[in-house]
Amino acid sequence: MNWGCVCLDLDNTLIDYEAAFKKGMHYTFHHFFDGNWSQIKPADKDEWFPVFKKQCNELFDNIKLKNWSKQEYQQIRFIKSLQYFQIEITPEMAWEFQSYFYSIVHLFVEPFQSAPLLLNKLSERNIPFGLITNGRTYVQKNKLKALNFERWFSPENIFISQEYGVAKPNSKLFEIAHHSLNKSTSSPSLYIGDSWELDVVGAINAGWDAIYLNSREKVPTTNHQPLQTCRTLNEVIEVLGKEIIEERG
Repeated sequence: MNWGCVCLDLDNTLIDYEAAFKKGMHYTFHHFFDGNWSQIKPADKDEWFPVFKKQCNELFDNIKLKNWSKQEYQQIRFIKSLQYFQIEITPEMAWEFQSYFYSIVHLFVEPFQSAPLLLNKLSERNIPFGLITNGRTYVQKNKLKALNFERWFSPENIFISQEYGVAKPNSKLFEIAHHSLNKSTSSPSLYIGDSWELDVVGAINAGWDAIYLNSREKVPTTNHQPLQTCRTLNEVIEVLGKEIIEERG
C-alpha cells in the first residue's frame, strides 16, 4: 500500500523510555534525598523504586477514567510511595520532585537499536514522515535534541500534544499531522506506536492505518484491527519493506 505519510510515536517506540524513566527517577531520588530532603530519606533507591513503580501502574487508570489530571496522578503516586515508608510530604513537594525529573530525563534516553535504521530507510525514500507524541513540549524536544533525532525530524514534522492543546488518542492531533504531511487526496496515512489505546485506537479512529509495536506483549483492549502487530522495530522494518522501502526504491 502507498501511504501519503508515515508518523511514529516516540516513547517506547523509538526510544527505551522505560529504562530512561527508571534511571531518571533514581537520579532525581538522589538529588532530593541526598540533599535538602536527607532528613526524611525513606530507604535506598532500590527499595523505593519498586514501590513507586507499583503505584504508577495501579493508579494510572485514574487518568483514563478522568478522575485525576496527569499532574494529580504524578503527585499522588509519589506521595503514596513515600507513605509506604511512613513518610508524609505535601503535593507541592511531590510536584517539585516530578518537575526536576522532567528537567533531566533527556540525559538518560537511548534509542532502540533498530530505530536509526528505520529512520534512515524512511528518509531515503520519497515519503513524508513525522512524529506524533504526547507530552510536554520542552521535555519531548529535549529528548529529540539529546538523541540528535533532529537530523530526521524537522520542526514542522513534529507534533507534540502540549504544543497543539490536544493529546492522543484524540483524533484531532492525527488530523493535524495528516493535513500537514499527507499531500495525497487518496492515500491514507500510517501510524506506528506501542500503546494500544493511544496509538492504535487513536490512529484508526482518525482514519489512519496503524502498526502496533507490542514489545511489552500487552493484550488489546478493543476490537480495532491494526495493519500488523510487531514485537520489535526489526519486524516493523520487515513489514514496511515491501510496502514502502522496496516499492519506492
